[in-house]
Amino acid sequence: MWRPLETKKKHRYYPPVAITNEHNTSQTCIYCYKKLSHPYKVMGKNEKKKIQTVNGTFQCENTNCVSFKSNKASRNRDQLSSMAIGLAGCSRLLFGATIPVFDQSNTDLYN
Repeated sequence: MWRPLETKKKHRYYPPVAITNEHNTSQTCIYCYKKLSHPYKVMGKNEKKKIQTVNGTFQCENTNCVSFKSNKASRNRDQLSSMAIGLAGCSRLLFGATIPVFDQSNTDLYN
C-alpha cells in the first residue's frame, strides 16, 4: 500500500504503542482458556529413572480443547505467551474490555 513520504517518516519515529496487562497470559491455553501445566519427562537409565518437568513448554490437559484433539497440546512457552499477550491486547483495543481470564480483577473465574 502506498503512503506519502511524510506519513512513512512519521511512523518510523513514532510507532503506535499499546500497553497490555500480562496477567495469566503465560499460564492460559489460548484455545480453551484453561490452565496449562508443564509436561513431564522420564530421565535416566534402568534403576536410576527420575520424573522431571520440561520447563520450556506448556501442555493443555483439557480433552475438549481444539489443540488437544489435533495432537498439538504441547506448545513452546514463549510463543504461547506472546500469542496470549497479543490476544489480550487486541481484545482490549477492539472491544474496550479484557477477556475475563486475563483480567486481574476476576481471579476467581480462573481457578
